[in-house]
Amino acid sequence: MRSLWWRTRGDAAALVPVLRDAIWSVDKDQPIVRVATMDNLLAASEAERHFVLMLFEAFALVGLVLAAMLAWLLC
Repeated sequence: MRSLWWRTRGDAAALVPVLRDAIWSVDKDQPIVRVATMDNLLAASEAERHFVLMLFEAFALVGLVLAAMLAWLLC
């Protein structure tokens, strides 16, 4: 899988059609599958990490409640 990265001053999404045309002028059969800005990629990465941490917190809370119930029953 090949990636193309570029840095702009301004709206990066506005350059997508220009870069797509430039790539296709060289090789019309070159697939362009996923186009995303760095902000979108970082937001998706942070969202995934946030979900995993929330899941771990939920399991920790369930474990804490079960441990407290067991301690209360054994006393």
